[in-house]
Amino acid sequence: MSLSINQVLLVGNLGRAPRLDKTGNSTPVCNMIVATSQNWIDMQNERQEKTDWHNCVLFGTRATAAAEALNKGDRVTIIGRLENNEHTTTSPDGVEIRHKTSQIVVQKIIWDSCTTNLDFVSDGEV
Repeated sequence: MSLSINQVLLVGNLGRAPRLDKTGNSTPVCNMIVATSQNWIDMQNERQEKTDWHNCVLFGTRATAAAEALNKGDRVTIIGRLENNEHTTTSPDGVEIRHKTSQIVVQKIIWDSCTTNLDFVSDGEV
């Protein structure tokens, strides 16, 4: 079997305050949007910038701690894995529509405004 790696590293700012909720089995889940930007000089020697928005999700005690400590605009470093999901809905005229989404499942988060490192908050993970 060949080696495969699914790892994401983001350094950016929160685009909104984290949203804390619970899954069907009462596990805390925190949804965040992280903005990352890239800058370059174009062929006309003008500065350009593009911002990407990344959906991120944390579970368990990490979710609760992040939701309590983080605010919109905070600078964060995220290490996690990319997860792709797909679901189908039906339009009013009966046409099935497939929706695809991607999110980062956060395994480690560090933020500049706090000395807490959530890598040390245990969720029973190995």
